[in-house]
Amino acid sequence: MRKRGIGAVCLMPGLVALWCMIPAVANAQVTVTSVQVTVSSGTSTAVWCDTSLACPAKIWNLGASGITVGAGETLVLTQTGEIPGVGGNFDTSDRAKATSPTLAECTAADPCTVTVEINGQVVYTASAGNPLNFFNGDTSGNQTVNEAHAWVLAGTKPNYTLSLGYADNVHPDASNCPATGCFPNPFANATYFLGTGLTGTFNNCTTNCYDAGALLITGVLAPPTATGRMTGGGSVFLPDGTRVTHGFEIHCDITDVPNTLEVNWPDANNFHMDTLTSAKCTDDPNINQKPPKSSPFDTFVGTGTGKLNGVAGATIQFTFVDAGEPGTSDTAAYLIKDKDGNTVLTVQPTLLTKGNHQAHQ
Repeated sequence: MRKRGIGAVCLMPGLVALWCMIPAVANAQVTVTSVQVTVSSGTSTAVWCDTSLACPAKIWNLGASGITVGAGETLVLTQTGEIPGVGGNFDTSDRAKATSPTLAECTAADPCTVTVEINGQVVYTASAGNPLNFFNGDTSGNQTVNEAHAWVLAGTKPNYTLSLGYADNVHPDASNCPATGCFPNPFANATYFLGTGLTGTFNNCTTNCYDAGALLITGVLAPPTATGRMTGGGSVFLPDGTRVTHGFEIHCDITDVPNTLEVNWPDANNFHMDTLTSAKCTDDPNINQKPPKSSPFDTFVGTGTGKLNGVAGATIQFTFVDAGEPGTSDTAAYLIKDKDGNTVLTVQPTLLTKGNHQAHQ
């Protein structure tokens, strides 16, 4: 993995590292702390992730603090090794894994759904065709068709984009690669590259061999954070019917207090935020807060540390949206981990069933 151009980090007493609040570049980066990819159908599911998560194939090491991708910089994640007797450890089109079935092609008869989660949030999920599942066009036992594909945009966030591609110089050799090449570009020449070509005999390839899906995360220049605060709370329901409640008062400037956040869910679980460690307040042009338009922002993205059921060292990542009155279009999302980094609660962006979020000047 090559590293260069890591953005400046500020340290403040009692707080973890946070982005320097420098005009025009304050939100011009994303720190990737976790990644998980799932390719599944009714017959087989394969899951790959980084070493901070719990999944069968932990293939990427993002480091203790993650990888910070600045505006214009790129991070590529692809295969990092071999599954003995199977092949590359990120062969997404064949759902390669160490347990039976070790290979299960994504075909028209057995189409695969691809889900990509970054920092605990689903960035992409679709059963439609994409480079990772070879557009659900594989054939069982096929070892001749080259699957290489250029990057395809899959998700856009305020400070980064996600693209999907496929690297293949194995089926059966480089002469069968498409006009764009055997590897999407950028690949090994990305700012940060987590990947390893295999050495051995793989069809006609003997060195730097890839038969692997690939993720491209590109940092983009996000608008500077707004000022103000957000208050409110409410209830959201998980797909299994579990009710999760929250209440908060939080400021876009983390030094402006108070900053409080409580989350409660069955059975008698409670997260209490002690410190707001990062905050980003932005205005989504697709959200119309009227009536009334009371603030220059509608979306609050933050992180914090606190206590889980009274035990210190827990963390939270959250996004609260104020989409106007009476609050029925407001949403909440949060990811809570215990002191050991284990995920204890994940809520994807969900409409409030009861409650209201209010952004203020």
